[in-house]
Amino acid sequence: MLSNVSGCGDLSKLISMHATEIVHAINGMSNSISGAIDAAGNDATVAKIGFAVFVAFVGAFSAFIFNIIHWKVAQKRQDTANLANSLIGLINSLESLAIEYWMNDYDKTKEHSTNVAEVQIKAVLRQIGKYSSVFVQNLKGRNYRTIQPILEGFVSEVYDLVTGDGFESTIRQSSKAKAVKIAKECSDARVVISSMLIRF
Repeated sequence: MLSNVSGCGDLSKLISMHATEIVHAINGMSNSISGAIDAAGNDATVAKIGFAVFVAFVGAFSAFIFNIIHWKVAQKRQDTANLANSLIGLINSLESLAIEYWMNDYDKTKEHSTNVAEVQIKAVLRQIGKYSSVFVQNLKGRNYRTIQPILEGFVSEVYDLVTGDGFESTIRQSSKAKAVKIAKECSDARVVISSMLIRF
């Protein structure tokens, strides 16, 4: 039964997969205990033994269910932490690439490296959008309602900020002010994601 735990999408799916198996086990144990008690008649010792076996079974089954729930909760937290760390890493990459890009005027002698930087920036922006969506979907309740609009706003704003004005243009001029804004947006997003991990 436990061999299928890692392949289940959620607890309800896991339990439904083994529902018949679990019910049969409980019914079999109950019938065996009832039969032993009936056969013993008034023999209190057998009845006590049967009751003890039943209690032990219920305890073992409860522990099994608890372990599944605990595993699922721990796994979800780990998955969310991994997503958050990946998202923070992508934000760091975007910040570094975008600041370097916007701190320099367009230079025809560096056209190849500029084209590479533009491709990298757009790729990282797309990844941030996708990772943000998955990260938010992993959250529930108040955490979801709190962070969803913040991350969606960040993704939209940082995209417009980085790719606006003279991006991919041969007349691009350096802009320290834009670089500072990019750094601030990225810093704020990292703080929000990190604080959400602490509360999760």
